[in-house]
Amino acid sequence: SGTPALVSGPVSTHQGAPCWAVVTADGRLGFTGNGAGSVSAFAIAPDGAISLVDANGGTALIGAGINDIALSHNSRYLYVLQTGGAQAIHAFRVAADGHLTPLGPIAGLPAGTRGLAAR
Repeated sequence: SGTPALVSGPVSTHQGAPCWAVVTADGRLGFTGNGAGSVSAFAIAPDGAISLVDANGGTALIGAGINDIALSHNSRYLYVLQTGGAQAIHAFRVAADGHLTPLGPIAGLPAGTRGLAAR
């Protein structure tokens, strides 16, 4: 019917201020960029219920100043824009279970960089 319905209650990231969110193309995983300088990963069940991939909620620790996140078109890579401190884009390989493997930062972004899009 298109009417929204609650599938599961809130799931705490145990981090601070989850803000930026993306979902993989197949709808099985979700990620949030958190104000605490971390990324949380969520498994999404077929019925829409969500659960943390890592019990502590900190799937990847970036540092202060996360400003945006984006997935590649095939959802195999996650990119995190950090504008506080490092001024960098952090790249991660996304595993089938939602765990992230760091691929290293792309540093040297100009001050004031905002927004992130990936292909």
